[in-house]
Amino acid sequence: MTPIHLTNLATFYAETGDGPPILWLSGGGGRASDWGPDYAEAFADGYRSIMFENRGSLGTTCRAPLPWTIADFAADTAELLTKLCDRPAVVIGHSLGALIMLQLAADYPELVTLGISLAGAARGHHGWIGDYMRAEVAYRDAGGSLPPAFSATHYAAMMYPASALQDPDLWPMLREALEDPDAVANTEATVATQWVPCIDFDLVDRLPLVTSPLEIVCFSEDVCAPPAYSAELAELAPQARYHEIEGLGHGSLFGHRPKQVSDFLRELVDNHFDAQRRSTTSEDDR
Repeated sequence: MTPIHLTNLATFYAETGDGPPILWLSGGGGRASDWGPDYAEAFADGYRSIMFENRGSLGTTCRAPLPWTIADFAADTAELLTKLCDRPAVVIGHSLGALIMLQLAADYPELVTLGISLAGAARGHHGWIGDYMRAEVAYRDAGGSLPPAFSATHYAAMMYPASALQDPDLWPMLREALEDPDAVANTEATVATQWVPCIDFDLVDRLPLVTSPLEIVCFSEDVCAPPAYSAELAELAPQARYHEIEGLGHGSLFGHRPKQVSDFLRELVDNHFDAQRRSTTSEDDR
């Protein structure tokens, strides 16, 4: 990981591959390294993948006072892209990262050639997801924290479908990853700093004005961000297409069926650039 200093944030980034840039944005409590072998390295034959640590993650230092907003996260992202890329990027975000991508497309459309939302939403404060996140934050505000074994089982139920949890070979691997002390520490450290901005997020009024093409991807068994939330996104954004992947949960892109998600994303990204090339060729032939 390479250190980088932004206006309000000292953080770290990593990159691999060569070609059009793809920025991978992590969800709440996620790390840049989560995108490694199954995504960034799988795309390295045709794309330059960039991953970085969001503000609030352990090891980063943010000079802006709390509370932060998703617009603050998007400003960090825009500054990083401006420093590292000389052209617009494909921006792929999961959960919190999906909200950041949407805010980025609204505030800095010149930086986004294609935005892909994985398990996103147009707003964070309503319905089930709002109540869930507020309960998590209130528990930490009251001094609570989750030890590794409880954290693993608690978040496993939120992140994975029953088919994954009842798999006797897969469950021990998922549990080991979720109990990792560094992962648990980062999750606990980011509930207030990264989840509160998600609760306050609301882009409903601005999504109809977003001009960047958007691919809205959801998972049929996602209880954290149910498919209806992505369907609302796709309805609101004029340049959006809706995709639902069967049998996956909120975190299935890590540990459960990463190759299925990676292959699907690769098809979306390849198709985007193929369409751009066809459009350029058509214009040149006129």
